Amino acid sequence: EKEGIATDSFIVGGAVRDILLGKELKDIDIAVKGDAINIAKRFAQEIDGSFVLLDKEFGIARIVKNSQFIDISIMRGDSIHSDLSERDITINAMAIPLASFQPSAFSLQHLIDPHNGKDNLFNRIIRMVSEENLIKDPLRILRVYRFAAALNFSIEEDTLSATERLAPLITSVAVERIAEELRYIVRLDDSYKTMKALIDNRILANI
Repeated sequence: EKEGIATDSFIVGGAVRDILLGKELKDIDIAVKGDAINIAKRFAQEIDGSFVLLDKEFGIARIVKNSQFIDISIMRGDSIHSDLSERDITINAMAIPLASFQPSAFSLQHLIDPHNGKDNLFNRIIRMVSEENLIKDPLRILRVYRFAAALNFSIEEDTLSATERLAPLITSVAVERIAEELRYIVRLDDSYKTMKALIDNRILANI
């Protein structure tokens, strides 16, 4: 049911991880070129789903159908490669062209993976896309630990030392955004280990 979404559209984020790991797809994030909100409205009408505007300023909308979410957002930059280069960690920086996606017969040749996210995923490693991206949005420092905890992956050495070095920047992040990441971490079964790492690396001290 993907007619009506522009051809220049890509599945991104957690859905790509789930596809590679052979997990059931629950929620799907799609990055589109052009007017994401209008594309989402048209798509919602076509599949008889509900349209929800999530963020007008950043052009993010949600379509809800049969308790499944499809989030549609404007591509960052002028291509999918520039979009992926601005993301937080490599396992979140992969994409699949929507036009070529067949759930039952997904082929790795369609995977767009400029930052080696697939190898990091299968080797269970959390690696930043770039230090600059952590500086641009210091909440990503916490997201490194959150994804490591949620997936039970290890944090690569350069990424770990960058989070420790850049920890003071976290004071510029809105309290609500920090609280949401911390809530996510403490709900996990083995959150003690992650909280200890946040203390040892002086991230909690800065929070």
